Amino acid sequence: MNNKPLPIPVYIQTKNFLLRSLTANDVNEEFISWVKTDEMTFGLNVDTRSWNVDFFKKMLSHPYDNIMHYIVGIFDLKDKALIGFFSFDINYAHQIAHITAGMNPHKIAPKVVFFETTNPLLSFFFEQRGVEKISARVLSNNLRILFC
Repeated sequence: MNNKPLPIPVYIQTKNFLLRSLTANDVNEEFISWVKTDEMTFGLNVDTRSWNVDFFKKMLSHPYDNIMHYIVGIFDLKDKALIGFFSFDINYAHQIAHITAGMNPHKIAPKVVFFETTNPLLSFFFEQRGVEKISARVLSNNLRILFC
């Protein structure tokens, strides 16, 4: 018997934002332009030279499977723009998840976005995925998510 969980994509609407699992159709040059900036990648020890539309389209199908690994886009309801994302990695054996987040530095104040979107998204993982604990990591250059 296979007890592997089935994929459950995220789709949550708040007052001002839509949170949903990203698909290959969401990846475009604008997304690439802000996700590979020094501001977003500082401290990650990654080489962004290969980061292009094709690279991210492939990445969205593996490892992001809506089972153990999620990448959830944050879309502004006013103009439908992709303005940020959450990444979740779930360990079902221990019922824990790790969350990271990124925000387009040229859009809405990050604190406003994350304060409105975090609770509904965490509730999804507690209620739909059986997660009991979620830990977050905030890079020093990304403190603006909490305070700006």
